Amino acid sequence: MKFFATAFAAFAVGAMAAPAALQAKRCDDCDATPVPVPSCGGKPPVVHAGADVDVDVDVDAQLDVIAKIVAAAEIDVDLLVKALVDLKVDLAVLQAAVPKLAGLLLDVDVNVSADLEVVLGLLLKVEALIAKVEVELKALLDIDAAILAKIHVHLTACLNIVVAITAPIVNFALAIVAKLHVVADVKVILGKITACIGNINGTINLVTGLLGSVLSILHL
Repeated sequence: MKFFATAFAAFAVGAMAAPAALQAKRCDDCDATPVPVPSCGGKPPVVHAGADVDVDVDVDAQLDVIAKIVAAAEIDVDLLVKALVDLKVDLAVLQAAVPKLAGLLLDVDVNVSADLEVVLGLLLKVEALIAKVEVELKALLDIDAAILAKIHVHLTACLNIVVAITAPIVNFALAIVAKLHVVADVKVILGKITACIGNINGTINLVTGLLGSVLSILHL
């Protein structure tokens, strides 16, 4: 996903550093270009920037396809199934990128303002993305139950992936807020990050509600 790659690149040239114990694993687990990360002392550790995969655009495209199918006078079930399967694939790529955030540490001895702007930008993009997913997939609950029965496996898979994507991102952001909340210079942006986390959690609660609604409608 492009904004994940951007975030990793910004962390790499700013105040983010990977623990030494994780460096070998990162190198073995991905094929991306290694980026040197400045640190307070010693030899700079090396992490890998995320792959530049434009998943956010792909997800938007699939959601637009789903919206057009649902808005049609007669729903093409096969096309709808294909669109949900494609959406699931794109979301899975995003899900696979999320764990790359794990293990990044914030060095409070250097200026972190630029890194926090990147974190906020990442959260805002995630917030917008999952909000659109929730709105478009919610519309599927209003279609004929017979059609819903044919697509519910793919629909619930997409919703489950959205939930799985957000948890580590929120935890990552919360860890940053917890570590830096006493630093006066960054309180304003930390407030924005906290508000964004709240919005993401609110949307995830709606997504979880959709999962329950699907099961209720189909009496599963």
